[in-house]
Amino acid sequence: MRLPPLIGISIGLVSLTITTMLLGNTFFQVAPDEREQTFAYRRTLSEALAIQYSTLASYHDFETIDIAMNELVERTPDILSAALVSATGETLAATSHHESLWIPPENNESTLDQVQIPIFQGLAKWGVLQIRFHSYSASQSTAFLPLPWVRFIIFVALLGFLGYYFFMKRTLRHLDPSSVIPKRVKAALDNLEEGVVILDARDQIILANKAFLSQTGKDTAALLGSSLTDLTWLTTEETLAEKTPWELARLQNRPQTGVPRVLSASQGNLRKLLINCSPITDDHGNVTGMLVSFNDVTELDQANAQLVSALHTLQESQSEVMKKNEELERLATRDPLTGCFNRRAFFEQFEQAFVSARANGTTLSCIMTDIDHFKAFNDRYGHALGDQVIQVVIKTMSECIRPTDVIGRYGGEEFCVILPEADRTVAMTIAERMRQKVELESGAKIRTTSGICITSSFGVASISSDLVDPAELVDHADKALYGAKEGGRNQVGFWNHRQGIAELPYSPVAVP
Repeated sequence: MRLPPLIGISIGLVSLTITTMLLGNTFFQVAPDEREQTFAYRRTLSEALAIQYSTLASYHDFETIDIAMNELVERTPDILSAALVSATGETLAATSHHESLWIPPENNESTLDQVQIPIFQGLAKWGVLQIRFHSYSASQSTAFLPLPWVRFIIFVALLGFLGYYFFMKRTLRHLDPSSVIPKRVKAALDNLEEGVVILDARDQIILANKAFLSQTGKDTAALLGSSLTDLTWLTTEETLAEKTPWELARLQNRPQTGVPRVLSASQGNLRKLLINCSPITDDHGNVTGMLVSFNDVTELDQANAQLVSALHTLQESQSEVMKKNEELERLATRDPLTGCFNRRAFFEQFEQAFVSARANGTTLSCIMTDIDHFKAFNDRYGHALGDQVIQVVIKTMSECIRPTDVIGRYGGEEFCVILPEADRTVAMTIAERMRQKVELESGAKIRTTSGICITSSFGVASISSDLVDPAELVDHADKALYGAKEGGRNQVGFWNHRQGIAELPYSPVAVP
């Protein structure tokens, strides 16, 4: 396989550099001698140990010297054995196997593997330190690469290759690849509002019009010969694993249109571009280049973002207005103390229910109720506790009505309930349930020192054919209420419209 020219040139330059270095070392001996360095290191180490051991020997502490030598051999892989010998030949301290490992050198001089350092006492020789190292040839046969000079050659080869490669690549960029494009074509492309780039077979830019230069904020010299992919294209999770539009157009040999990408131009400016790519092919259909256009929609995208923001603000304003309207409606239709309908809003609901019952021929009942002995209770314990009693009673009664029923504050401690599609039996059942629940639960929710029991009286009336408006039905329920109060309170009365009297149940049945 033939290597690309740029790689081949880089390899040739690296080979020439290494050859020059090796020839220079032959004549000038630049590379250090490994044996000499190893011998100098071992001798320096031995001299340092001789100084330490001679100090201990002056105190006749040979046991400590013996321990130190054994630890030295154990911790230093390069040292096989060591011994301290007196001038008379007596071994004062030594490691195991030293006698078998130590071979007296010729002329009594140190070698690369056996180093001996004389120890003097004054001018007289007192003894000698013998250290046996690993054989130098054995240490070198394990590997060739650990030699510093070899590692240096490899480092120069790798770094030189990268340096030559990128230097040649950058140098080649300064050649004028756009010279193949006629000047009249360049002039025509410069008149376009869209950015236009022509790429060669390796996606390198050989022409860029003025619009693209403006979009990127770069000049012609910085773009020509560079890769279009090397520009700062911002990616998202969706585009991170995708190829660029011009890469896809090259691989698929078909145009790519309307692909959105974000380019980080000079000074951090972000440009949103819609990219169109069209392959340039030869007579055999092979892709030899690429025509890429860039439609800058940054301002349009910003305008759309502003519109979306304005729409969001408008929706929030509408939501706030709706909340305000709901609040105003609640204030206008609800009683502030109990939360049920006020008298005006209640009668609007009552009017609708009355008209519907008349039109559809359905039943409609009404319950009037008030709290027994409320005035005395209110006067004795104060208005604050009186308001609390009203709140507890209306909450208790609200738990007994149906979802279609409507309850409103008629005035003071009086309340009125509309019961659509409820006849006398249903209305009496609901009223009795309210009465029992108020009697059993309301008093337990409000503790008083006198132990007054909270009860309520109820009046029930149902629609009849002779009723003209809701006011008459309320009046009938009110009369039934007063009948229940006159009959002893804490009971339910029903208005008999045929006889025109309030009927009271003689023995109220407990309602679950």
